[in-house]
Amino acid sequence: MKKYIIVLFLVAFIVPSVALASWWNPFSWFNNWNFHKTETVSQTQIEKQKTSEEQIAELQKQLEDLKNSKDVSTTTSMPVTKKETVKNAPVVDNSEIIKKQVQAQLDAALKAKAEQDALIANQNSQKPEEQAVVESSSSDVTFKVAAIRQTIFENPNYGGFEISVDVTAGSDDVFVPKTTSDSTKSITGFSYSLFGDSFRGSQNSEVSCGTSTDINKVEYCKIKSGQTTTITTTVWLSAEQAGNYGVMFESINYLKGVNHESGSFDVNKGTQKIYIKY
Repeated sequence: MKKYIIVLFLVAFIVPSVALASWWNPFSWFNNWNFHKTETVSQTQIEKQKTSEEQIAELQKQLEDLKNSKDVSTTTSMPVTKKETVKNAPVVDNSEIIKKQVQAQLDAALKAKAEQDALIANQNSQKPEEQAVVESSSSDVTFKVAAIRQTIFENPNYGGFEISVDVTAGSDDVFVPKTTSDSTKSITGFSYSLFGDSFRGSQNSEVSCGTSTDINKVEYCKIKSGQTTTITTTVWLSAEQAGNYGVMFESINYLKGVNHESGSFDVNKGTQKIYIKY
């Protein structure tokens, strides 16, 4: 009888303990399981992409607000036990740390913006654009190279090369022949040559200005005494083989005064080379 009592006592004591154990309780097996897929979306994915200017302005405003703020501080937390209570916990001012962090972000944004601007400027400098103005005088005649341009055309494929020169006459009228190196006339107004790949094809040119006149059956641009006229010369190249080509404008020949004294101005300015398809 005593054996049965001992066995019943052990069963009554052990079974509840086993039933309450988490490893034995089936209801506790899946407590830490998560069957729902969670997605974390970063703030940068939610917010609209900001431009570099907006980021810099925002950081500058944030830094300015920090500088003007007098209450940027945090309180350090200390562990509190049952036996002690922390009173008057020390207050640490983290404003300088925050300022340095914001300043570092601002410096990085400014550096990235400067690098981006430098890259854009470098790309733009390689594009066919107007070159710098060059001014010089020959006797009392002043020549100022205002612009040099080049353009690619397609269907059909050809290139256009252009120079604009501001000519200012002194005490006498000045006459510039409306002819170029590829003209059949005996008098050449604009002398030019080609550079780059060996060119084979056709070339045409045109000289335009405000006022024209004829001298000995040759058409001239006329610049009246004391006035300035812009003369533009354009050369078109149609290549029979693809290549990189440019035009060097070498000199401008002109006549001056009633006696038609001859003169020349050395330009020596070339366009950029452009690739012309065939």
